[in-house]
Amino acid sequence: MPHTPSKVQQQTAVGEGLAIACLALGVDEVPNSKLDLEFAFNHAWQAWPHRSKFPQIRADMERTDILRILDDADGRRWAFVGSWTTDYTTWFPRLKQDNWGWAELADSAGGTFDVDLDGWISLAAPWLDHMGVRHS
Repeated sequence: MPHTPSKVQQQTAVGEGLAIACLALGVDEVPNSKLDLEFAFNHAWQAWPHRSKFPQIRADMERTDILRILDDADGRRWAFVGSWTTDYTTWFPRLKQDNWGWAELADSAGGTFDVDLDGWISLAAPWLDHMGVRHS
């Protein structure tokens, strides 16, 4: 029987992937507005072709995991390449491996799930777009 990643491992990968993709897109801060974050994530998640690889991530009208994903990102022991911090008005993506390239960072975050940099960007870009955050 193949190993199924835990909910925490799935949330860690999504948090790292979003951090890496945001930074790769030139975004170093995201407004901390609960409703905007959740609505934008729900929309981006539903359209994301890789979402079936993360069955424990919730992004629907009942519950959205994005705040937990961002809030717990820095303290997760599995977070090896990227994380998020906040000053309560803004979220800041950051790298834990400064000397790695974007593709290597993304592969490390999503390797277990077979998500590369383009895959993470295809989640982060619409998430940012729906919040009105400009990116490259």
